[in-house]
Amino acid sequence: MKIQDERSISVSKDIQSKAYNYMVYMLLASIVIQQFLFNAELKTFIVEISILLISTIYLTFKKISDGIELDEVVNSDVSFLNKIKSAVVFIIIFSVITGIYDMFKVGLIFVSYVLISYFGHIIYKTIVEKKKNNIDAMLDAQE
Repeated sequence: MKIQDERSISVSKDIQSKAYNYMVYMLLASIVIQQFLFNAELKTFIVEISILLISTIYLTFKKISDGIELDEVVNSDVSFLNKIKSAVVFIIIFSVITGIYDMFKVGLIFVSYVLISYFGHIIYKTIVEKKKNNIDAMLDAQE
């Protein structure tokens, strides 16, 4: 096995991270182009949506299992504002794709999205903290 220094490993991971981000952007662009320019049905770009969902779920569970934070936002007010902003973007995209413009339904979906996101984040933070504490305890026990 070839021994690599930390710098080359870091550069390699950075390249892989950027490649993944570019892949996600291309998949999103593909979905938008198929939906809005070609007026395609959902079944024509379901593969792209599936790839995005599966890769996101994998990364989330992998980071949780390794005890790594998904976001570096410490201030809970900023985190909550980010959830509101993402909910607005989600509602706009959801309304355009599905054609649902009824304000009551859209408002209900918006509130549901924010609440699920908020409580999901609290559960996620709890799991990550427990994982970090377990890792710290294992490291302390080894010393």
